[in-house]
Amino acid sequence: MNVEFPLIEIEGSPEERGIQYGEKAKALIHRSGEIYQGVMAGYGCSWDNALNLAEQYTPYIKNHSNELYEELKGIAKGAGIALEVIIIINGRSELLQGYDWKTSGNKSGMSLDDGCTSLLAMPDVTERNHLIHAQNWDWYVECLENTIVLRVKPEHGPTVLTYVEAGGLARCGMNSVGITITGNYLESDIDFDRTGIPLSVIRRQVLQSNNLHGALSAIIKSPRAVSNNMLVSSTEDCGVEAINLETSPEDIYFLYPENGVLSHPNHFESMVARIKLKDTGLSSSLCSLYRGPRLRRFL
Repeated sequence: MNVEFPLIEIEGSPEERGIQYGEKAKALIHRSGEIYQGVMAGYGCSWDNALNLAEQYTPYIKNHSNELYEELKGIAKGAGIALEVIIIINGRSELLQGYDWKTSGNKSGMSLDDGCTSLLAMPDVTERNHLIHAQNWDWYVECLENTIVLRVKPEHGPTVLTYVEAGGLARCGMNSVGITITGNYLESDIDFDRTGIPLSVIRRQVLQSNNLHGALSAIIKSPRAVSNNMLVSSTEDCGVEAINLETSPEDIYFLYPENGVLSHPNHFESMVARIKLKDTGLSSSLCSLYRGPRLRRFL
């Protein structure tokens, strides 16, 4: 299937960026809201309940990053849509797989992002001595209708380029100082029992970082509600670096390229993580067990 994703460019202050984003992608943002209203209903969560859940995240996001909170408000204003809908788009992992589902017992059968695999090849093993960092994204086919390429030029800091659902702050992407991030769904037995910063906010903070230290700090210092895998690379002047971070709400487990290559599917591969955690997402994505090794062989 050949699909062209629209390029949305925004710049300026957080509020200005948000309003531009909302106005330029208005129809697509409303479509994002419609898609997740349907998804929520499919899992037995009414739209009113979903909006109430999203409202709980609003002060939490504001306290963590007032800059991105102002941008989210601007998106809602520009698109003429409730802020809570924008929070749902950005926090769909936390809300769909959220901590409420564990206690309500309605989480059965949920599977997010299954099929995503990140890959990386270091310059010393590639034909043209370039870093290769990529991923595939398996998700609802309807999201082909509302996904965009977003270019952000803030008042300060690097320019950001990210592939994301309309209304979202970031998913996978890169910035103008050589920081790149891709992500894969993970699930553990300690997920969903706390509030955390939506992954979209964390990934945008990674992409707004001026260096690898800042990118890693954005992940490590952010309170997280759910597990997630994030592969971060950098092509700074000091050399190319790549670190895979298997994150849980309580801890982070690190993996590095071996023989110049790395791939990561949708289960915990760190031996330490496998000892400490129960991987509760693997049963719904058993192909993860061979996707990672297969891709490493291909690389």
